[in-house]
Amino acid sequence: MDHEILNQMVELARTLPKVSDDVVLALVQQKFPNIDPNELRLALKAERLIARRKVVDDGEWKLLWSQPCPVCGDTLLNHATNTDVNELLALMDKVQGGEMPEIRAGPMKCLKCECFISRVALFQQIVTKARKRRSFKEPTRIDLPDDLFEPIVGFDDIKEILRRSLTSQRPVHQLLHGPPASAKTLFALELERVGAARYTLGSSSSKAGLRQMLMEDQPNVLIIDELDKGNRRDHSVLLSVMETGILVESLYGRHDGVRLETRVFATANDKTVLPTELLSRFGGGLCIRAYTAEEFLAVASRVLMMREGAPEDIAKVIAIATLQHLRSRDVRDAVRVFRLAQTVEEVPRIVEILHNRR
Repeated sequence: MDHEILNQMVELARTLPKVSDDVVLALVQQKFPNIDPNELRLALKAERLIARRKVVDDGEWKLLWSQPCPVCGDTLLNHATNTDVNELLALMDKVQGGEMPEIRAGPMKCLKCECFISRVALFQQIVTKARKRRSFKEPTRIDLPDDLFEPIVGFDDIKEILRRSLTSQRPVHQLLHGPPASAKTLFALELERVGAARYTLGSSSSKAGLRQMLMEDQPNVLIIDELDKGNRRDHSVLLSVMETGILVESLYGRHDGVRLETRVFATANDKTVLPTELLSRFGGGLCIRAYTAEEFLAVASRVLMMREGAPEDIAKVIAIATLQHLRSRDVRDAVRVFRLAQTVEEVPRIVEILHNRR
């Protein structure tokens, strides 16, 4: 079909959405009397179906129809008959329901250059892309463990904010900042226990790696420890995801995108090194002060008992040795001592070696 005729019909269908197909066809045929009415009718029905779907989900649906014709380079729209469009809509409904639908074999004829392409190959690309897209999946519920944050002593106000951020209707992002050996990393490790969470270190994650993980896993919760140790250029991936939930990937001149409901939780020793635009997405962050000696003893003992399975007497001995002899208030040091010592009698020797070699 001549491209000018198709454009005229499409324009009429869009400007006269309530007019019947017969009226639109009659208007087009008055100007182009030699065109086959059946071909016009098929093209018009395809356009009406696509237009209706675009009203519901314009940006997402346009991306699904953007696969090019290998001969003329035009989009899938110019390959679609009424039957093709109905079939693809049915496939999308099945994909949304979690099924992997069977695709009918056979060629598709381009309405512009009259070449043929494989329906299976083309539809498979679209369905595969749709299965990866957040817009075609129900958001996974975030289940919170009953004992979430229990090893952490104090900080009840921080715990409340974090729980509310995890269960809010729309994503809320949080940055925990403060001196080393505070509860920041312990909070991050607790958040990792939340269902569908992904944990990464800011110092070891790259822009490409973070983008790929978000595209493939689409986590509900992203935890970034030591965000301030990362490269500033790598922060650009987070800016769009945290602001709009949209992540776009460009490859070989083609674009793919997902819409995420990811909540970002990060830690940093020094928030002043972070870009202002990134800090604003965290609302400035939540300050975590250093532990007092009494708080450290309680936290270290709890972590060793609840997360490492240490008996209570050994946990208390290691907590005291870490504080007094290693001169550390870092819970990770207490965990290191417990994992190295086979018995409670070995604790002083392990602590002595670690202290002397620091």
